[in-house]
Amino acid sequence: MSNTYYINNYVKIKPEYVVIKGDTHLHNSDELDFRGFTKFIYKHHKLQYPKFFKMDEHSRLGFLAANLLLGTELHFNNEQTALLLMNAESTLLTDMQYQESINNIPSPALFVYTLPNIVMGEIAIKYNLKGENIFLVEPSFDAQKLHDQVTLLFDTTQTQSCITGWVNVESPESYQAVLYLVERIANSQKCITFEQSNIERTFHL
Repeated sequence: MSNTYYINNYVKIKPEYVVIKGDTHLHNSDELDFRGFTKFIYKHHKLQYPKFFKMDEHSRLGFLAANLLLGTELHFNNEQTALLLMNAESTLLTDMQYQESINNIPSPALFVYTLPNIVMGEIAIKYNLKGENIFLVEPSFDAQKLHDQVTLLFDTTQTQSCITGWVNVESPESYQAVLYLVERIANSQKCITFEQSNIERTFHL
């Protein structure tokens, strides 16, 4: 019999709004562009992390979603917290920006973000996470694969908590982050079980 794991929190960021645990938290009423909306979210939550403004769009989006997911006080073991993220575009937008910079002076600040797993490094540095980490590039969001890979982590390692989900930037107008905090133990009556149907339902809300 397989073990049961729990989604104790989830966050969604899209160009139109921010959702935290099923409730719409912020609306992009002014139709701000990517940089404007992510800056608005950052200031609204009174985050203090100047390096945020040096990140590319992909890392900004994932880092911001992780901050809304986890908050400032962590209740889990840093060495037993895993990261498993997925997207379709890898870092294509940043790759194109870097390619354009080559025509003049290549930008080291952009080049460092031309790997999709850099966003996990930014999250790990902020929260001092030392657990397993995996980044998957798939044609589209795959709830079954996400479920299977995270479950495998829990079943075969000492992982107690996992930050997982989708962080994808197609363009400054089209982007989405959906992150889940999955844990071995349910921490509230509002949590839901980590299973494919719940992942799909919350992803498409």
